[in-house]
Amino acid sequence: MALPFSELSGQLWLVLVVILFNSFKYFTLATVLTSFATNEYGVSDVQAGSLYGVWGLCHTIWGFVGSLAVDRYGIRKVALVATFTGVISRGLLVFFHSERIMQLVLCGLGPLSEGVCDPLYMVAIKKLTKRRVRAFAFGLQYAFMNLGGAFGENLIDCVRLHTWMMPWGQEYSGLRFCLFLTWFAAVIGWLFAMQLRDPPVKLPPHWSPVLESNTFNQQASAGYVALLYPSPASTASGPSSPGQCCSPASSPSSHEPCEIVIHTEDARAAPQAPPRNDILQQMADVDVECDTPIRVRVWDPLRAARVYVADDAFQRAVFMTAAVMFVSLQWKYMDTLLPKFADRTFGASCPWATIYSINSWMCVICPPLISALTPGDQVDDFWLILPGLWIMALSPLTIWASVSQPATALWVVLLSCGEVMWSPRSQSFIASLAPEGREGVFLALAGLPTFLSQYPVGLISGWLLDNYCPQCPSNDNQSCTLDPEWQADPAAMWLWVAATSAVSPILVAVALGYLRTDTALLKSRCIDDC
Repeated sequence: MALPFSELSGQLWLVLVVILFNSFKYFTLATVLTSFATNEYGVSDVQAGSLYGVWGLCHTIWGFVGSLAVDRYGIRKVALVATFTGVISRGLLVFFHSERIMQLVLCGLGPLSEGVCDPLYMVAIKKLTKRRVRAFAFGLQYAFMNLGGAFGENLIDCVRLHTWMMPWGQEYSGLRFCLFLTWFAAVIGWLFAMQLRDPPVKLPPHWSPVLESNTFNQQASAGYVALLYPSPASTASGPSSPGQCCSPASSPSSHEPCEIVIHTEDARAAPQAPPRNDILQQMADVDVECDTPIRVRVWDPLRAARVYVADDAFQRAVFMTAAVMFVSLQWKYMDTLLPKFADRTFGASCPWATIYSINSWMCVICPPLISALTPGDQVDDFWLILPGLWIMALSPLTIWASVSQPATALWVVLLSCGEVMWSPRSQSFIASLAPEGREGVFLALAGLPTFLSQYPVGLISGWLLDNYCPQCPSNDNQSCTLDPEWQADPAAMWLWVAATSAVSPILVAVALGYLRTDTALLKSRCIDDC
């Protein structure tokens, strides 16, 4: 079948370009962070893992804040703030040779700029696509994200073993020079983000034509959503169907008991919308008399959160996020375990960053093809998710069977095969559960399990290295296997990773019937009242 490139908007392509440069910046830092902290400032494995965990935790916290910000301020404003903050934070990390500043950046501005971008991309892609091409768009997003990572990882092996004399007279190590190049990427990403525009607001499916013509005397897209509810007395006999709980009367009488609720949270996107304090005055022209007083409600995030917690779609999204969390920790282990494991087991000449880049390059090529060959409206998401989870979960067994560079590369190949099957479809599945206009807060709350795992994974990584693949006794970490005093068991470390990863496909398989609940039920959810 033909790839639906023609159905993707120019703004979507612009979002993908911003993703490219931001992912180059993010993945390069994530890959070298623990090695950079140890080699530049002499911190231990456990301390470096703890720093990585705090960085990931703050990244998730700011991702939650970014989700709320996207709903409130729109895509463009949030993108500008996030990318400009990325320029400042990466500059501080590169140009100031201070462990204290490194800690402040990794626990403050750095996670802010990168964490805010994660929900931004998901919300932007959902708003800029239709369901028929959404899975393909998420596949492209996955490809661009990993393309930036692939460039960064290949670059690491090219520069990390050299020292670099900068034009201003300072000598940079190879790892610091890698981070210097990511500062340039941050600047370019910020310049592209300046061209972003917010997508037009979609009209709610429950807009009342009577209110549209009489309430504001202007187009319904002005940003105010008027909902007409029958009074409790008129529904004493019970609603005819669950889907009617938020549906307005199609032709209300002039004296029918009713209640009018004005939602004003999207008024920011309407240049012709009247000021909020004039809403009641504007409502004076409504040709409907209500026994219940008119009430104006501004969106309350806490109330929205309570509604989501009780919502079936939200519960499924949280369960899905929690279930795949165990296998997705392998991405963190690639950052925290692979560089030091390869240096200490195979020597500094081992091209571990190139091995890492196998994952990124496969994720560039495969997701768009898989998405195009398995359209989201024709192929069930879990036909790909479950097999992909099993393949990725068991992939570390290759290193357990043979501690060698080819086995390490095979692990990354198998990990990537599983990842490109389940990860884009999992993102698309969770995003499709989010209600229109509430994507940011929905995705942020659904990502709570990921938030809870960020700091522990750093500590676990440090513990695994300290116990199964510690530093060389000579502290140079060069070909530790040649040192008779080096006591290590790296095979056991990767067996531990495989065993914990297998929890994910087991959980998804057990809960498959629950996760596959008919998505048509989503249309009848009464979540607009939050």
